[in-house]
Amino acid sequence: MRKKTRRSGLHGIGVVVVMILWIFGTAGYASGPSTQNGPRGAEPLPRVIDWTPTTPLPDDLVFVNHLGPGNKGVTFLVTLGEDGKVSEVQPIGGFSLYLSRLTPQIKQATFDPKQTGRAFVLRLKEDPQQKSLEAWETYSQQTCTPRTALSVMYRVAELRLGSDDNAASHCYKYILDKNPSSLAARYGVARQCLDREDLCAESYLESLVESDPDFVEARVGLASLHSWSEGEMAHVAAYEEMLKLQLPLATRESLLNSEIFTLERAHHLDQAVDATERWNAALTRLLAVYPRQVLFRYTEAIDHALLEEAAGKFQNAAVTYQLATSIVRQNQAASEFSAYLIDLGLARSLTHLARPAEAKLLCDRWKGRWKQIAGHSSRNASADGVMELEARWEFSCGAPQRGEELINSAITKYPESDAPYNALSEFYYSIGQIDQARSAKAKAEQLREASAEKLREAEDRRIGLAN
Repeated sequence: MRKKTRRSGLHGIGVVVVMILWIFGTAGYASGPSTQNGPRGAEPLPRVIDWTPTTPLPDDLVFVNHLGPGNKGVTFLVTLGEDGKVSEVQPIGGFSLYLSRLTPQIKQATFDPKQTGRAFVLRLKEDPQQKSLEAWETYSQQTCTPRTALSVMYRVAELRLGSDDNAASHCYKYILDKNPSSLAARYGVARQCLDREDLCAESYLESLVESDPDFVEARVGLASLHSWSEGEMAHVAAYEEMLKLQLPLATRESLLNSEIFTLERAHHLDQAVDATERWNAALTRLLAVYPRQVLFRYTEAIDHALLEEAAGKFQNAAVTYQLATSIVRQNQAASEFSAYLIDLGLARSLTHLARPAEAKLLCDRWKGRWKQIAGHSSRNASADGVMELEARWEFSCGAPQRGEELINSAITKYPESDAPYNALSEFYYSIGQIDQARSAKAKAEQLREASAEKLREAEDRRIGLAN
């Protein structure tokens, strides 16, 4: 195979791995009660039932590399008919190949008769790959040879994938010698290509999608690869093709979420706003079924609502901010700062919709509480200080000119902080000055990266690794 490479760090091929894990993060399974609690007065959420498949999945499926950040698990919405049998199975979220392979088992399974006529969330109790790697010490120092048992090869390859040696490569080679159609080995090689920024990933991902159209993670990787040669809108087009499929609820929500950011980067505001309306519908559906899947989406909701404000779609923005509010109410980890941003955004939208009394209630809730929200006496480079917090209130509820002046004062006083530029970007989005908003946002990202680089250099000096 002819080797093709493209060197561009995390802004090149390597970002595909980050993208796939961000969208489909399924690392581990959080232990917790098998119940869900919705906001007071809301419709009761479906019961959560933990489940273990009766028929084990084959190693070639179990060891397709998929464990990444996210910890959301493999879940389904299951409905029992009046006869007590499964009448419908709707995948919610998790590794796509697990979802497609386990659905037939669930349709034949028997559940508690008390669930007859009801819908409930079925959650895979433990990821099969995690369970199979419990004895990791047994395989972590092993290597593969042509005589190694296939079951051992899968485990060694998964444990050594990403290591500096060639152990995983040797394992995948021998697996493919024995099973040329191996999902685990082909995807493992694709991941290795991505890690070293080699376009050899493309042929493997294409073969995986061709042989298994349900393999959404491979589709996402392929879409990202094509976007660098064909542009951002090629990425959007690929996502739109995926969105035509019968997708798990969380996958649909995640793809739309990613598409909105891609459209904004490509400066297609109107399309981003249209996609946000579809994203809201997908997010609302998840909140009604399994809210823990999206308990941190309020941050994206704030970003997307700002785009709607920038486009003058204030009714849409109000809906998105209200959706963010409903998420924050269910997430005890959500910060007071996030609630502050959401309420101010909603207040701005309500003002434009000629609903001043409702806007005033939100504004009065936060007026004068900037020191309390800041929560610190010393300046943090990336966190809003009192000046930025007061500025946000002013341009949302008081005097916009006063808000802009406070932000400019913060920029002068704290030139290395990204926080004033984040506030400035929000101000410009809220008044429809989109180019200025994007410029301020880019400046904030530049300062944030410079701050991170300084921290890395300081850490290198601390441990004696600096050149």
